[in-house]
Amino acid sequence: MIKLNERSHICQGLMRINNMTDSEVDDLIKFDLENNINFFDTADIYDNGNSERKLGNFIKNNPTLRNKMFIQTKCGIKESELGKKYDLSYEYIIDCCKQSLARLNLEQIDSFLLHRLDPLMDAQEVYKAYKYLKDNKMIRYLGVSNFTTNAINYLLDNKVEIITNQIQVGLGQTNILDEIIAFNNSDGIYSSTTDMLFYLKNKNIELQSWSPFQYKFFKGSIFKVPEMTNCMAKISELAKKYNTCNGSIVTSFLLTIYNKTYVIIGDVKKERILESKNGENVKLSREDFYSLYQSANNILY
Repeated sequence: MIKLNERSHICQGLMRINNMTDSEVDDLIKFDLENNINFFDTADIYDNGNSERKLGNFIKNNPTLRNKMFIQTKCGIKESELGKKYDLSYEYIIDCCKQSLARLNLEQIDSFLLHRLDPLMDAQEVYKAYKYLKDNKMIRYLGVSNFTTNAINYLLDNKVEIITNQIQVGLGQTNILDEIIAFNNSDGIYSSTTDMLFYLKNKNIELQSWSPFQYKFFKGSIFKVPEMTNCMAKISELAKKYNTCNGSIVTSFLLTIYNKTYVIIGDVKKERILESKNGENVKLSREDFYSLYQSANNILY
């Protein structure tokens, strides 16, 4: 069984495997494992549970590989005839976990995340669900995704142990850095701040970055949108300097932020996966880190 500190800092996201055959998924996961990527992320909402099912089929057909994999899934977003809603009630969390275990062909999920913050969430209910899942060995760890600092504190204060917050971070979405760097600047931007990055560091909670190559909220790849032209030029310049490729530079930028950063890559193309994985070996200088940040339409004051 893989320990937390044995996970690769590059995680294979499985949101986009809906059009892949079982054979293609089998090939993808084995390729990841052969290249020292042992961390896999999915969610019950991805393709209406089919992402979990396809991962579950792999586990069923390759049982000896299960203990070489750290598997993470999520709950809390519910689609219905009436539309989308969030639900982090005790009953829903338990039911979702049981259904995910069945789809994944697992007895225990390594990491189970609360996917979106539910304004109706009650921390005592979450703790009750967390305790049930832990006591019955249905999960090893609990984390959150897209949660605020106050919401995490609310859970921590009610004895819910949180190992991670998975949020969108990348050169195309630098909010976690902007709120620190722009704090108290002359224009008054970010006059108040959640200070998520230092909060996570202080609480020893890891940062997981989803959609690290997207510009803003699914507005396109940072490698293609015109808004990131200057940033792409800087990325290419640094790729030559470090004798690597563009994807490795972007991944290295994220890993430089915090030693407990994990990058969730949704790409299933092998060459792109290897580019991201190689980012673990690129150590950006402080000067190059800040030059990348500024090239992404940001200001240092």
